[in-house]
Amino acid sequence: MSKIHPTAIISEKAIISDNVQIGPYCIIDDQVKIGSNTIIGSHSVIAGNTQIGSDCMIHSHVSIGAEPQDLSYKGESTETIIGNKVVLREFVTIHRGTAKGRGKTEVLDNSFLMNYVHIGHDCKVGKNCIIANSTSLAGHVILDNNVNISALYLAHQFVEIGEFVMASGMSGTRKSIPPYVLVEGRPSRIMKVNVIGLERAGFSKDLIKMISQAYKLIQKKEIKLALAEIKEMTTSEYLQLKNITDFYDRMLNSSRGVISFLSLNDEDMVSTNN
Repeated sequence: MSKIHPTAIISEKAIISDNVQIGPYCIIDDQVKIGSNTIIGSHSVIAGNTQIGSDCMIHSHVSIGAEPQDLSYKGESTETIIGNKVVLREFVTIHRGTAKGRGKTEVLDNSFLMNYVHIGHDCKVGKNCIIANSTSLAGHVILDNNVNISALYLAHQFVEIGEFVMASGMSGTRKSIPPYVLVEGRPSRIMKVNVIGLERAGFSKDLIKMISQAYKLIQKKEIKLALAEIKEMTTSEYLQLKNITDFYDRMLNSSRGVISFLSLNDEDMVSTNN
Protein backbone atom coordinates (compact mmCIF):
# COMPACT_ATOMS: atom_id res chain seq x y z
CA MET A 1 0.00 0.00 0.00
CA SER A 2 1.25 3.47 -0.86
CA LYS A 3 1.11 6.24 1.73
CA ILE A 4 -0.26 9.47 0.24
CA HIS A 5 -0.94 12.59 2.27
CA PRO A 6 -4.54 13.83 1.88
CA THR A 7 -3.40 17.29 0.76
CA ALA A 8 -1.47 15.89 -2.23
CA ILE A 9 -3.09 16.45 -5.64
CA ILE A 10 -2.55 13.38 -7.80
CA SER A 11 -4.04 12.74 -11.22
CA GLU A 12 -6.14 9.60 -11.50
CA LYS A 13 -4.14 8.80 -14.64
CA ALA A 14 -0.79 8.80 -12.83
CA ILE A 15 0.71 5.36 -12.18
CA ILE A 16 1.87 4.95 -8.59
CA SER A 17 3.58 1.66 -7.69
CA ASP A 18 3.56 -0.15 -4.34
CA ASN A 19 4.99 1.36 -1.15
CA VAL A 20 5.33 4.88 -2.54
CA GLN A 21 5.14 7.75 -0.05
CA ILE A 22 3.88 11.15 -1.23
CA GLY A 23 4.06 14.04 1.20
CA PRO A 24 1.83 17.07 1.85
CA TYR A 25 0.90 19.48 -0.97
CA CYS A 26 2.61 17.54 -3.76
CA ILE A 27 1.23 17.79 -7.32
CA ILE A 28 1.49 14.77 -9.64
CA ASP A 29 0.42 15.12 -13.31
CA ASP A 30 -1.38 12.72 -15.67
CA GLN A 31 1.59 11.08 -17.40
CA VAL A 32 3.73 10.50 -14.32
CA LYS A 33 4.92 7.01 -13.37
CA ILE A 34 6.53 6.42 -9.97
CA GLY A 35 8.35 3.18 -9.12
CA SER A 36 8.02 1.18 -5.93
CA ASN A 37 9.46 2.31 -2.58
CA THR A 38 10.07 5.86 -3.79
CA ILE A 39 9.50 8.73 -1.36
CA ILE A 40 8.32 12.16 -2.55
CA GLY A 41 8.78 15.00 -0.04
CA SER A 42 6.30 17.78 0.62
CA HIS A 43 5.48 20.53 -1.91
CA SER A 44 7.17 18.71 -4.80
CA VAL A 45 5.77 19.02 -8.34
CA ILE A 46 6.14 16.23 -10.88
CA ALA A 47 4.87 17.31 -14.29
CA GLY A 48 4.66 16.16 -17.89
CA ASN A 49 5.64 12.76 -19.20
CA THR A 50 7.90 11.79 -16.31
CA GLN A 51 9.10 8.36 -15.23
CA ILE A 52 10.69 7.91 -11.79
CA GLY A 53 12.31 4.60 -10.86
CA SER A 54 12.24 2.58 -7.66
CA ASP A 55 13.81 3.36 -4.28
CA CYS A 56 14.31 7.06 -5.03
CA MET A 57 14.41 9.72 -2.31
CA ILE A 58 12.97 13.01 -3.53
CA HIS A 59 13.04 15.69 -0.85
CA SER A 60 10.74 18.69 -0.44
CA HIS A 61 10.15 21.43 -3.04
CA VAL A 62 11.65 19.46 -5.94
CA SER A 63 10.40 20.19 -9.49
CA ILE A 64 10.67 17.42 -12.09
CA GLY A 65 9.46 17.49 -15.70
CA ALA A 66 8.50 21.15 -15.99
CA GLU A 67 8.58 22.78 -19.44
CA PRO A 68 12.10 23.55 -20.69
CA GLN A 69 13.48 27.07 -20.55
CA ASP A 70 13.83 27.11 -24.33
CA LEU A 71 11.95 29.63 -26.46
CA SER A 72 11.62 27.11 -29.29
CA TYR A 73 9.56 24.74 -27.13
CA LYS A 74 5.92 24.71 -28.28
CA GLY A 75 4.43 22.05 -26.02
CA GLU A 76 5.73 19.00 -27.87
CA SER A 77 5.55 15.64 -26.11
CA THR A 78 8.95 15.07 -24.52
CA GLU A 79 10.17 13.10 -21.49
CA THR A 80 11.94 13.23 -18.16
CA ILE A 81 13.46 9.98 -16.88
CA ILE A 82 14.76 9.42 -13.36
CA GLY A 83 16.50 6.09 -12.67
CA ASN A 84 16.50 3.87 -9.60
CA LYS A 85 17.93 4.84 -6.20
CA VAL A 86 18.32 8.49 -7.19
CA VAL A 87 18.46 11.09 -4.41
CA LEU A 88 17.22 14.61 -5.14
CA ARG A 89 17.64 17.11 -2.34
CA GLU A 90 15.61 20.24 -1.66
CA PHE A 91 14.76 22.62 -4.54
CA VAL A 92 16.33 20.54 -7.30
CA THR A 93 14.86 21.38 -10.74
CA ILE A 94 14.93 19.00 -13.71
CA HIS A 95 13.31 20.15 -16.97
CA ARG A 96 11.92 17.89 -19.68
CA GLY A 97 13.59 17.55 -23.08
CA THR A 98 12.85 19.41 -26.31
CA ALA A 99 11.77 18.17 -29.73
CA LYS A 100 14.86 19.69 -31.37
CA GLY A 101 17.13 18.09 -28.77
CA ARG A 102 17.28 14.56 -27.36
CA GLY A 103 13.56 14.63 -26.60
CA LYS A 104 14.28 13.63 -23.03
CA THR A 105 16.19 14.62 -19.92
CA GLU A 106 17.71 11.82 -17.85
CA VAL A 107 19.20 11.31 -14.40
CA LEU A 108 20.32 7.70 -14.15
CA ASP A 109 20.67 5.18 -11.32
CA ASN A 110 22.31 5.95 -7.99
CA SER A 111 22.99 9.60 -8.71
CA PHE A 112 22.85 12.15 -5.89
CA LEU A 113 21.88 15.78 -6.61
CA MET A 114 22.22 18.19 -3.70
CA ASN A 115 20.00 21.18 -3.01
CA TYR A 116 19.32 23.82 -5.69
CA VAL A 117 20.94 21.80 -8.49
CA HIS A 118 19.43 22.60 -11.90
CA ILE A 119 19.41 20.09 -14.75
CA GLY A 120 18.42 21.80 -17.99
CA HIS A 121 16.49 20.35 -20.93
CA ASP A 122 17.94 17.43 -22.89
CA CYS A 123 20.69 16.77 -20.35
CA LYS A 124 21.85 13.30 -19.41
CA VAL A 125 23.36 12.62 -15.98
CA GLY A 126 24.96 9.18 -15.92
CA LYS A 127 24.99 6.56 -13.21
CA ASN A 128 26.63 7.15 -9.82
CA CYS A 129 27.11 10.88 -10.32
CA ILE A 130 27.32 13.33 -7.42
CA ILE A 131 26.41 16.96 -8.12
CA ALA A 132 26.81 19.40 -5.23
CA ASN A 133 24.76 22.41 -4.16
CA SER A 134 23.66 25.11 -6.62
CA THR A 135 25.38 23.60 -9.64
CA SER A 136 23.64 24.26 -12.98
CA LEU A 137 23.84 22.28 -16.20
CA ALA A 138 22.57 24.20 -19.23
CA GLY A 139 20.64 22.42 -21.95
CA HIS A 140 22.06 19.40 -23.78
CA VAL A 141 24.89 18.74 -21.29
CA ILE A 142 26.02 15.10 -21.05
CA LEU A 143 27.66 13.67 -17.92
CA ASP A 144 29.13 10.21 -18.19
CA ASN A 145 29.02 7.78 -15.26
CA ASN A 146 30.80 8.43 -11.95
CA VAL A 147 31.24 12.19 -12.36
CA ASN A 148 31.68 14.25 -9.19
CA ILE A 149 30.94 18.00 -9.44
CA SER A 150 31.44 20.34 -6.49
CA ALA A 151 29.18 23.24 -5.50
CA LEU A 152 28.37 26.30 -7.62
CA TYR A 153 29.65 24.84 -10.87
CA LEU A 154 28.27 25.95 -14.28
CA ALA A 155 28.34 23.93 -17.49
CA HIS A 156 27.65 25.54 -20.88
CA GLN A 157 25.16 24.09 -23.37
CA PHE A 158 26.30 21.02 -25.36
CA VAL A 159 29.27 20.34 -23.08
CA GLU A 160 30.25 16.70 -22.46
CA ILE A 161 31.97 15.60 -19.25
CA GLY A 162 33.73 12.24 -19.28
CA GLU A 163 33.58 9.50 -16.67
CA PHE A 164 35.40 9.77 -13.34
CA VAL A 165 35.89 13.52 -13.74
CA MET A 166 36.07 15.51 -10.52
CA ALA A 167 35.33 19.23 -10.92
CA SER A 168 36.14 21.75 -8.20
CA GLY A 169 33.50 24.21 -7.04
CA MET A 170 32.83 27.88 -7.81
CA SER A 171 33.91 27.48 -11.40
CA GLY A 172 32.53 26.34 -14.74
CA THR A 173 33.30 25.25 -18.25
CA ARG A 174 32.41 26.37 -21.76
CA LYS A 175 34.18 23.36 -23.27
CA SER A 176 34.00 19.61 -22.83
CA ILE A 177 36.05 17.74 -20.23
CA PRO A 178 37.74 14.40 -21.05
CA PRO A 179 37.47 11.40 -18.71
CA TYR A 180 39.55 10.54 -15.63
CA VAL A 181 40.80 14.04 -14.80
CA LEU A 182 40.54 16.55 -11.97
CA VAL A 183 39.65 20.07 -13.15
CA GLU A 184 39.58 23.42 -11.42
CA GLY A 185 39.89 27.13 -12.14
CA ARG A 186 37.70 29.72 -13.80
CA PRO A 187 37.27 28.59 -16.49
CA SER A 188 38.19 25.00 -15.67
CA ARG A 189 41.53 23.56 -16.74
CA ILE A 190 42.87 20.01 -16.43
CA MET A 191 44.99 19.86 -13.27
CA LYS A 192 45.89 16.17 -13.12
CA VAL A 193 44.55 12.67 -13.51
CA ASN A 194 41.93 11.93 -10.85
CA VAL A 195 44.21 9.35 -9.23
CA ILE A 196 42.43 9.10 -5.90
CA GLY A 197 39.03 8.69 -7.57
CA LEU A 198 40.37 5.98 -9.88
CA GLU A 199 42.06 4.13 -7.02
CA ARG A 200 38.83 4.19 -5.01
CA ALA A 201 36.97 2.84 -8.05
CA GLY A 202 39.33 -0.13 -8.24
CA PHE A 203 41.52 0.89 -11.18
CA SER A 204 44.85 -0.92 -11.07
CA LYS A 205 48.09 1.01 -10.61
CA ASP A 206 49.22 -0.10 -14.05
CA LEU A 207 46.05 1.22 -15.70
CA ILE A 208 46.32 4.54 -13.84
CA LYS A 209 49.92 4.88 -15.08
CA MET A 210 48.75 4.12 -18.61
CA ILE A 211 46.03 6.80 -18.38
CA SER A 212 48.60 9.27 -17.03
CA GLN A 213 50.99 8.51 -19.88
CA ALA A 214 48.21 8.98 -22.44
CA TYR A 215 47.38 12.42 -21.02
CA LYS A 216 51.03 13.49 -20.97
CA LEU A 217 51.22 12.50 -24.63
CA ILE A 218 48.06 14.49 -25.45
CA GLN A 219 49.39 17.48 -23.53
CA LYS A 220 52.73 17.53 -25.29
CA LYS A 221 51.64 16.79 -28.86
CA GLU A 222 49.01 17.87 -31.35
CA ILE A 223 45.83 15.95 -30.48
CA LYS A 224 45.48 13.98 -33.74
CA LEU A 225 49.11 12.87 -33.53
CA ALA A 226 48.75 11.90 -29.87
CA LEU A 227 45.60 9.88 -30.56
CA ALA A 228 47.33 8.08 -33.41
CA GLU A 229 50.14 7.06 -31.07
CA ILE A 230 47.71 5.89 -28.39
CA LYS A 231 45.89 3.78 -30.98
CA GLU A 232 49.20 2.14 -31.94
CA MET A 233 49.54 0.63 -28.46
CA THR A 234 48.93 -3.08 -28.03
CA THR A 235 45.35 -4.25 -28.34
CA SER A 236 44.90 -4.83 -24.61
CA GLU A 237 46.34 -1.40 -23.73
CA TYR A 238 44.30 0.42 -26.37
CA LEU A 239 41.03 -1.15 -25.25
CA GLN A 240 41.63 0.16 -21.73
CA LEU A 241 42.25 3.66 -23.09
CA LYS A 242 39.39 3.56 -25.58
CA ASN A 243 37.26 5.98 -23.56
CA ILE A 244 39.98 8.62 -23.88
CA THR A 245 40.44 8.19 -27.62
CA ASP A 246 36.70 7.95 -28.32
CA PHE A 247 36.10 11.17 -26.38
CA TYR A 248 38.76 13.15 -28.26
CA ASP A 249 37.60 11.72 -31.60
CA ARG A 250 34.11 13.08 -30.90
CA MET A 251 35.42 16.43 -29.70
CA LEU A 252 37.52 16.96 -32.84
CA ASN A 253 34.23 17.58 -34.66
CA SER A 254 32.48 19.34 -31.78
CA SER A 255 31.58 23.01 -31.71
CA ARG A 256 32.61 23.18 -28.06
CA GLY A 257 36.12 21.72 -28.12
CA VAL A 258 38.04 20.45 -25.07
CA ILE A 259 39.41 22.35 -22.08
CA SER A 260 43.17 22.89 -21.95
CA PHE A 261 45.84 21.70 -19.55
CA LEU A 262 47.62 23.64 -16.88
CA SER A 263 51.32 22.89 -16.56
CA LEU A 264 51.51 19.20 -15.69
CA ASN A 265 54.58 17.31 -14.61
CA ASP A 266 55.19 13.65 -13.83
CA GLU A 267 54.44 14.18 -10.15
CA ASP A 268 51.03 15.66 -10.97
CA MET A 269 49.98 12.97 -13.39
CA VAL A 270 50.79 9.74 -11.55
CA SER A 271 49.87 8.25 -8.19
CA THR A 272 52.22 8.99 -5.30
CA ASN A 273 51.62 5.38 -4.19
CA ASN A 274 53.31 3.88 -7.27
